[in-house]
Amino acid sequence: MERATFKVLFYIKRARKLKNGAFPICARITVNGTRAEFRIQRSVKAKEWNTANGLVKDSSMDADLLNEELHLIRAKPYSQRLELETKGKSVTAESIKKAYLGVEETSRTILQVFKEHNDRCKSLIGIDFAPGTYERYATGYLHVERFMDFMYHKKDMKLSELSPQFVKDFEFYLKTERHCAHNSTTKYLKNFKKITRLAMTNGWLKEDPFRTTKFHLDKVDMDFLSKEELDKLINTKMGMARLRHTLILNGRSSGKPTFQPLEKQFNFPAFFIQ
Repeated sequence: MERATFKVLFYIKRARKLKNGAFPICARITVNGTRAEFRIQRSVKAKEWNTANGLVKDSSMDADLLNEELHLIRAKPYSQRLELETKGKSVTAESIKKAYLGVEETSRTILQVFKEHNDRCKSLIGIDFAPGTYERYATGYLHVERFMDFMYHKKDMKLSELSPQFVKDFEFYLKTERHCAHNSTTKYLKNFKKITRLAMTNGWLKEDPFRTTKFHLDKVDMDFLSKEELDKLINTKMGMARLRHTLILNGRSSGKPTFQPLEKQFNFPAFFIQ
């Protein structure tokens, strides 16, 4: 993962002149071109400030002491950036500022990121996504939600809690508790991997929980109707009431048959449904 560009500098806020004629010193943190600023509870008169290096001029009173404090303050955001990176948290100008000020930043959660993705996907139906794609992600969200409640007795979990073991347990849950076939399980895992990759791209997740996972799909032999069976089906007329209660066997090769109404399986001619 590419490391963020990072810079810390000091400046005086000339628009906030204090009663003693001095100006407050502020710190500015810049990460990838985005800034976050805050006051450091120190002040200096304008004539004593060196704008070029962001320090107090040597000729001013107590310059050495104040500059030493500024150097110490400047070093702190660097150590906090390293701590955020180590914990796999988002490294932004705002997150470093909050860490410096002691304001705890709420970590993003698995379902939070999943929901944000699904909401975006839903708004792009007919543009970038098909309705079926959104439905698969929505179902995947429910599976992850129920899995965490079943396995960990939690309604949601932090992204930092994701691990290869989480993925293995989720796969086992889908196959045993939800009775998903291997190929269906693989598709749900692939969709979930896209969510974790999104979190990694945004810097919210450091380690890839799918780093030990390899995907493969089982070959499925489909059964087809013969020409005689198709001709008979096309030339048969039946009422709608009977048609809606007529079920066909689907997925014979999977060993787990499912039944669906005929009108959902075929595009019947207009004369067929009467």
